[in-house]
Amino acid sequence: MLGFFNLAAFGTFGILPIEGAFCLAAVYTLYHAVWRGRQLRMPSKTYLYLILAVWGVVALSSASTIIQGDRLLVIQSLKTFSHFTFIVGTALILLLLPLESHHWRNALRFHFFVSFLIMVFGLYQLPARILNLPLGWVEFSNVNFMRGIEEADPMTQLALMYGNFYRATSLFNEPSALAVYGGTSLIMLIVPLFRRGTHILHNRTFIWFSVVLTTIAVFLTFSLTGVMILCASAVLLIVLYRQSVVKGLTVALVVGTALIGAADFVVYKTTDTSVLSLFAQRITSIASGRAADDEADAVEGESLTQRIADYKTSVEIWRESPILGVGPGNFSNSKFGRYHNSEFPATTYGSSLAELGLIGCTVVTIFLIAMYVGTQKEERNWTRSSIDKGNDIDALAIVLPFKALIIIFVGITGNFLVTGVFWFDVVFLVSCVSAVRRAMGSERLIEFQIVSAPWRSRLHTAWGMKSIHDADHRRESNSSYHS
Repeated sequence: MLGFFNLAAFGTFGILPIEGAFCLAAVYTLYHAVWRGRQLRMPSKTYLYLILAVWGVVALSSASTIIQGDRLLVIQSLKTFSHFTFIVGTALILLLLPLESHHWRNALRFHFFVSFLIMVFGLYQLPARILNLPLGWVEFSNVNFMRGIEEADPMTQLALMYGNFYRATSLFNEPSALAVYGGTSLIMLIVPLFRRGTHILHNRTFIWFSVVLTTIAVFLTFSLTGVMILCASAVLLIVLYRQSVVKGLTVALVVGTALIGAADFVVYKTTDTSVLSLFAQRITSIASGRAADDEADAVEGESLTQRIADYKTSVEIWRESPILGVGPGNFSNSKFGRYHNSEFPATTYGSSLAELGLIGCTVVTIFLIAMYVGTQKEERNWTRSSIDKGNDIDALAIVLPFKALIIIFVGITGNFLVTGVFWFDVVFLVSCVSAVRRAMGSERLIEFQIVSAPWRSRLHTAWGMKSIHDADHRRESNSSYHS
């Protein structure tokens, strides 16, 4: 949610709330390490090397663009590389903080509370849009959404109308973003129930109430991206917990079907439109190939055509510079990209291929796969260990591989490499993996201090010495006067 609004805008560049939060985190790290003189902690070097490798290929691609000398490409590469360096740099600073498992568990509890409110608001918007109630549509100030648009009018959320039914968006710019956010929350809510492990939340009533609202909200986004990440997570559930998950999945399917059927019935009675029928029509058109051909009988607003066009354009741009790409941020500035109708492609992999070349796309893909493999490995090690499971570590270890898997799938239909949201997820995953490894005694941490003594103590000492010196000076002055 913090990736869609501006704190401030400089020309065509907007500072997002999450990037402002990154700045505050960096300042806090300096306060923690310098003013208080506390230790910093470097987690597993493997992940740090992978992060630096991703940064390195972006730097290499930028350098290649500078050597070529095209002024437009050079300026955009430098802007995007500077932005990327800021995000990755602050993410690395965050990783140096001694974050513990209870910090992340408290953060996730706050996330679930916010997620609950977002789902409630998303459901409110459906009748609000029909009845013209306040906040039916949310305006966005993010200048990134207005690049290439001459009119600077405020932009509202994207949600197509089907009869009287509008796709749910809540506080996001478009339905698929809410579907990803809600789908991720839903998975993190229900996975501990299948695994029968420690849940991030304690209140079972709130858990089930959140599951119900989130399921309905994700269904009403009418997003195949949401369906895709839920199906992928269900497959991973079977792979990890096949001995105990069958019964749970059966119950979940029955309850989920009942919830979706009830929601569809209410929507149909209210708007005379069945969301289930729309899903059936959309899936049928994709399976038959009509959606890709953009035929008239495909569902209105089908995004598959745009997704395919993004991939095709990415390949054409990649051919312009196969090894190092056309430079970060230069998708629309390339020779072929100038004829495309989008500033950026809706795919991380296509964007990496076009802008960073074969080397960059390979490094980014390896990085994402390594994140998933690492989280699943530590979850398996933790589950098989004999350590007491009723703690914060257990609550986190369960959800890590699912979070990493969702990121990989979101990259198919979303472009997130140069976003603070993605790099905060990286911080979350790396920090939690480090916490799991520490609990099992397999983590080799490097702890260090950047100052020999806290500046706070130095200032107090210096102030105390000055006070003593002033007092001595006053005593000497008084003694001379009396003499």
